[in-house]
Amino acid sequence: LVLILRIEYDEALADIPVVIELLDEDDNPLGPRIEGVINAGHPPRTKRGTPTFHPLAVAFNMIPFPHEGGYRFRVTSGGSELASVPFRVRTTT
Repeated sequence: LVLILRIEYDEALADIPVVIELLDEDDNPLGPRIEGVINAGHPPRTKRGTPTFHPLAVAFNMIPFPHEGGYRFRVTSGGSELASVPFRVRTTT
């Protein structure tokens, strides 16, 4: 999973909670669930009010999917959904 987080100027230098979880198409959690905190500073010569962008890559290995169908990664912060990354799982024959 690759995300690019937009950190507003006033959010920098503060702890920003982030939760990433895997859900099935009925929004039931499947695990894994990752909870963390991002704390970003201001790059040199940043003008006041300018947001910064921070890439975040998370590898998920060996996830068992119980059936074919739709799934999604949900990214939240402070109870607000920041992103939803949907995908489908199919078996090969």
